[in-house]
Amino acid sequence: MIASLLFLLLASSLQAFAQISIVGIGDSYASGNGALGFYTGPYECYRSPNSWLAQAADKIGGVYLNRGCSDGVISHLENARVNTGLRRADGGTCPATNFAPEESYELDSSGTTCTRFLQPQLNWVDSTTDLVLIGLGGNDLNFETLVRSCFVGGSQSKTACENVMTTNIDLLPTFEADMTAALLAINAKFSANADSKIVLMTFPHIITEGRPWVEDCCGFSDGNMDIVDSLIDLGNAVQARQLAAVLAANTAAGREFAFLFDQTKRIFAGHEPRVGIEGGNFDGWVHDLNCNREQDSYHLNHIGHEVLGDATAFFIANLYDGVEVPTPAPTPDPL
Repeated sequence: MIASLLFLLLASSLQAFAQISIVGIGDSYASGNGALGFYTGPYECYRSPNSWLAQAADKIGGVYLNRGCSDGVISHLENARVNTGLRRADGGTCPATNFAPEESYELDSSGTTCTRFLQPQLNWVDSTTDLVLIGLGGNDLNFETLVRSCFVGGSQSKTACENVMTTNIDLLPTFEADMTAALLAINAKFSANADSKIVLMTFPHIITEGRPWVEDCCGFSDGNMDIVDSLIDLGNAVQARQLAAVLAANTAAGREFAFLFDQTKRIFAGHEPRVGIEGGNFDGWVHDLNCNREQDSYHLNHIGHEVLGDATAFFIANLYDGVEVPTPAPTPDPL
């Protein structure tokens, strides 16, 4: 009730841009993996109407379009995503899609399998777009491999975890350059709309920072706490590269159009996964390993999506002059 009243106040304070046009792009972080309810969108995109992106747009009275898709990478912003052999053709035809023209299928020359094409996400950004929200970059930095190598029994080990972190550190300069180029490509799509903006979202830490949360498991015994510190350092290094990309893009464009939402780690502190503990972090806002819904594992849960949606709405409001922002809503209780 309190949250609803506060956001009624927020909605009234945002009448000046009540119809702000928002496009969400990125990977599973943008699409909404882990949120409560059903998923929609093209095959295995896992878009949720309860994602942080949807909630933020709703709370500022905006009109939004989500083009995020699970397993996306930076190159999918400007290039079609091509998946071969995803579904076997039935009777010589490819599956129908409810998401044309974004998604399409073509029958392979063998006549037995289909290739799925997902159009570049930036096809839905143009001069009528006021704001682009980006949740992207984890797959460019081997997020799934990092999770499996560091946390998932049967495939994890301290050595494997350290190796993938080393690989990711080596990838950071390329990550920064690719993100900078992506931000500039989006700015070019804005064309004549000089007021259009981009918000690049940062990530929570992949593990709870406080040492008392980590018990003797997964190679993280008291004698191996350095690996926890390394995971936290890696998360901070990624965020530093995101900031560098934003600053470089703004400098290259000659205007401040890109902004970094840098509050995620602070907001989620203490609510990250509690590795190796039965039941996980009972105060967690991020899913632990979920074998029944693997697509939710290590993604925000319903509380995480709500909290991040609230914070994003206030961040967006502060980007616009003359907008009075009320006190944020209290943190929701777990179900």
